Amino acid sequence: MDTVTYALINGKLAEIANYSTVAAVANVYTIDFANSPVKNVKIETEDSNAKTVVLTNVPTGDAELFIELTYTNAAAIIWFAGITWLSGAAPTFETGKVYRIALFKYGTGWHGNSVGGG
Repeated sequence: MDTVTYALINGKLAEIANYSTVAAVANVYTIDFANSPVKNVKIETEDSNAKTVVLTNVPTGDAELFIELTYTNAAAIIWFAGITWLSGAAPTFETGKVYRIALFKYGTGWHGNSVGGG
């Protein structure tokens, strides 16, 4: 493997493994996949205004989204359309807790699950 290819692979692996912070702008968390199949983000409810989660540049094939949510303030989270939640409904959250949300896209549909509250 040449040095350039090795550097590109290492850079992509580091990007996949790290969580980037996404701040709400006008009460919208815009999560940009940048055409990568895996995205890890941290979001926090910094006020009690309802927040909408929006995705951009999602790959056409399979994709994975991992969100670490710090639920500091009681704010409704409005998820993008097309998620089938493992529990049958979008998760609810308790103020002051941290949650990990896993979303997987197979074809056109998303499947989600949430754990945490610790």
